[in-house]
Amino acid sequence: MPRREGSAMSLEAIQRYNETLLETLGEDAGLRDLDALREGVPRATLRTWLGDFSPPEAPCWEDTRPLSSVDWFPILENRDLSVLPERILPRWGMVTERCALRLLPTALPVCRRPGDRYDDLLQETALLPGEPLAVLHPSRDGQWWYAAASFARGWVPAGTIGLCRDWEAWRSAQRMERFLVVTGSGFALPQDPYAPGRRELSLGMRLRLLSGPEAVQPLRGRVPYDCYLADWPIRAVDGSLGFLPVAVPVSRPVREGWLPYRPESAWALAQTLRGEVYGWGGMLGGRDCSALVQELFRCFGFRLPRNSEGLSRLPGAIDVSRRSPVEKRAILRRQQPGTVLWFPGHVMLWGGERSGRPVCLSAAGSFGAAEGPVRAVNTVVLTSLDVRRPSGETWLQALVCILPIP
Repeated sequence: MPRREGSAMSLEAIQRYNETLLETLGEDAGLRDLDALREGVPRATLRTWLGDFSPPEAPCWEDTRPLSSVDWFPILENRDLSVLPERILPRWGMVTERCALRLLPTALPVCRRPGDRYDDLLQETALLPGEPLAVLHPSRDGQWWYAAASFARGWVPAGTIGLCRDWEAWRSAQRMERFLVVTGSGFALPQDPYAPGRRELSLGMRLRLLSGPEAVQPLRGRVPYDCYLADWPIRAVDGSLGFLPVAVPVSRPVREGWLPYRPESAWALAQTLRGEVYGWGGMLGGRDCSALVQELFRCFGFRLPRNSEGLSRLPGAIDVSRRSPVEKRAILRRQQPGTVLWFPGHVMLWGGERSGRPVCLSAAGSFGAAEGPVRAVNTVVLTSLDVRRPSGETWLQALVCILPIP
């Protein structure tokens, strides 16, 4: 039975939807069941994963310095492909601080245009604290681990992963009878003199909830009234995973449990991100277009693909590639705000019509107005679908798929 407009989708229905995505899309959309790696990864498979990046033929820069083959050689060698056993048994871990997941084991920023600091060819995505990982292979210098998350795989700084004793301990670390969900863009917890360090929470992140604000308990030299107590994952000195109780003020954008899902609720939450910096692959603490969609819907319990191409494979897609702009607008008018829109290389959220113009919200790298040049925007912005791509085509003309989330 279809869900009535305005009614909330049940958590059970969202879980079934997530399971369907994993079963039907799987690796084609970058989704995977980490438990399936428990028996190990064959050497040939891991070698393929590790070797699926080659330096581009086009020139690249580290800021304004052109890169040569001499620069690429030590980075590629750091993958240490010569020491892979016949079958690699994962170690199991969890991310303990926001970190980059990279295509190669290096922090070297590589841009396609000299001086472009909003770009990094090697940046795949950002991982948030609490993200479970199957850890597969160390770099030669020991500073990186090649790891798989449920929606991406690549190289992660070793110092940002807390390792579990075994698979059972890893599974136990993920169990949460009660949990907090971050429902705002991001914020840092107040400084704690007895547990130094900056702890930043981000949209869609969740933490195990220890107690609500009604249960006032002393915590390291303070009595945190009007705070939730939650477990923050930490990396111990020996590299193992541990947890530190932290106080999360009730004034911050958090709530216990997932948000009830309605498309209009997703649209309302998206509005709170307007004006934020665009972050390719999660750079600069920001989000690119597909990360915005993935992390936004995480707040409701969805586990969507991370990349725009994966999102384009969602079930129920309405193909409008052969429709005229007039026909596309007629179809869009029947969609609820918060519906995902896609054309190759970009995803947006439909926002209805304002002053007679179709609008959308997205983390935009660049676009051009009807008159004037295409410019680097690098902002989360509400804009008309009449803006132009570098090809001269409008976003409405380029629109290929309308992707309602059930």
